[in-house]
Amino acid sequence: MQFIQLYGQYGARLDRDQSVHGLIVHPHSWYLNIIEPFLFWGAEVHLVSLEKIWVDRTIHIVAFRHFIGKLNEEWQDFIIVATVLLNANVAFLSIQSVDLGGVVLPNRSAAQIVSYISIVTSLGSAILSLLLVRQNRSKGRESADVVANFLGNMTHSTRGLEHLAILYALPYALLMWSTLTFLAAFSLDCFVDASVFTRVPVG
Repeated sequence: MQFIQLYGQYGARLDRDQSVHGLIVHPHSWYLNIIEPFLFWGAEVHLVSLEKIWVDRTIHIVAFRHFIGKLNEEWQDFIIVATVLLNANVAFLSIQSVDLGGVVLPNRSAAQIVSYISIVTSLGSAILSLLLVRQNRSKGRESADVVANFLGNMTHSTRGLEHLAILYALPYALLMWSTLTFLAAFSLDCFVDASVFTRVPVG
C-alpha cells in the first residue's frame, strides 16, 4: 500500500482522490456535453464522485460502498415518486375535459399527448431504477478486487467512466422529464381552450 501511495517520495498521495501523477483534468467528450442538459446535469455529479473513488485505477472501497448505498436509496425513492406520477397521470387522463367526454377521436389533444409522454418516462424511471437496484444491491458487500474489476471493465480508454455515470443518471433524468411533462399537460389543459373562469384562479 505504501508503494502505491508513493510513501516517502516527492508527489506522494496525500488524499484518497489525489493522483500520484499530479493534477489530472478529464475533459468531457462532445456527446456528454450535448446530452448533459437533457440529463439535468445528473451524469456530471456521478462522474465526479466516481472519479474520486477510482483514482489511478485504484479503488477506495469504503467510499465506493457509501456511494453505491446512497445510489440505491435514491433509486428506491425514485420508484416511489415515479409511481405517484404514474397514478397522477392516469387520474389526469380520466378527467372528462381531458379525455373529451369519452368521445373517441382520431387525433388526441396536446394535453393527452404530453401526459402520455409523462407516463412513458415515469415508467422508464421506475423500471430502470428497479433494474439498477437489483444489479447493485450486492455491490456494497463485494470485495475491493471485484469492484476494481467492475470499474476497470467500465472504464473507457478515452471517455473514462462517462458511460457508467450516464447510466446512473438516467432514472433521475427520466423522473424529471416525467414531472415537467405532467406540469406541461396540466398547463395545457388549464390555459388552452379553457374559459376565463378557469385561467384566472390557476394563474
